[in-house]
Amino acid sequence: MNNDTLVESIALYEPTIRLKSLDSMVLKAMRHVDRKKFIPEITNVAHREIILSKMLYDFNLGSDSLEQAPYLNMALPIGYDQTCSQPSVVALMTGLLELEPGMKVLEVGTGCGYQTAILSEMVGSSGHVFSIENVSGLVHEARQNLKNHFGPDYEQRITVIHGDGSEGYPVSGPYHRILFTAGVNSEWKFDTSALIPQFSSGIIVYPNARGPIVRERYDTKIPERTEWGMMGFVPLKKGSVS
Repeated sequence: MNNDTLVESIALYEPTIRLKSLDSMVLKAMRHVDRKKFIPEITNVAHREIILSKMLYDFNLGSDSLEQAPYLNMALPIGYDQTCSQPSVVALMTGLLELEPGMKVLEVGTGCGYQTAILSEMVGSSGHVFSIENVSGLVHEARQNLKNHFGPDYEQRITVIHGDGSEGYPVSGPYHRILFTAGVNSEWKFDTSALIPQFSSGIIVYPNARGPIVRERYDTKIPERTEWGMMGFVPLKKGSVS
């Protein structure tokens, strides 16, 4: 079991193969990013038991295979009450963005940097990903993971910022695409109107904490809004955490 087998399973996963934009470029980018190198060791006993149980009942794998968990299509804890999303969901959201080389992308919610690396693979060295994370510990870990993946010059293609990205990051705009990796919820009204001035035209993708993934498209004559599936995401939080 390795990263190639993970990508092969994503290519056959029913909810994602129905997405036309999940083309060979998305899968190619995911092949280049070894998920296991972005997932920290799972030391929490409760988390380990939950993952082992899921591996047994969903994948028919025994208790000696915990180290293979990053290569399975499942969400995994990365500390700080955060998770690295299920790879098929990462593929879905990446495909919805319809990325092209040279694009400038804003990602809200860096996490461990796995999704960030895939975005950067998609836009290439001529593009740039600005990723903002509100948990300082994850900022440090993501930067190290991205450095390990891309090399010491990773900052030429990715900028990781510690801060509140709930209303975007206008300082480095305008962007071609904006992606939220945490779910919006009913605790406060999420309004994309603050994001629209941060690009002239493009696509915003964001999930609900409990509900569909939403794509708002503004590069057409009439703005389009579409919804995909029913998901569960760690809720988006306002403010930065030191």
